Amino acid sequence: LYPSAPNDARAPVKAFDAVRLGAAGLYADAPAYRGFVRHGDDGLVLPMDAALWASAITRLGQDPAERLRLAGAARARMTAMLAADPGFPAQPGA
Repeated sequence: LYPSAPNDARAPVKAFDAVRLGAAGLYADAPAYRGFVRHGDDGLVLPMDAALWASAITRLGQDPAERLRLAGAARARMTAMLAADPGFPAQPGA
């Protein structure tokens, strides 16, 4: 994931996709995700090392409680974010 304004803006969408699917999210250790995902709380932020990714996937596959904990924490966080008032006017000029 190369640093860029579009990638930085789209990073949270990947977290919402994981929540929508009920999955524990695994994300590249890049500024776009590092600044949004809370490693070990609502997802895993991993360096770009295939062995580490394979190990994390295997571990989560063998530990449904951890997988569900990560997915549940992400879902709770996204639900709270969606419920928050962004402070924007309902209409332009309002």
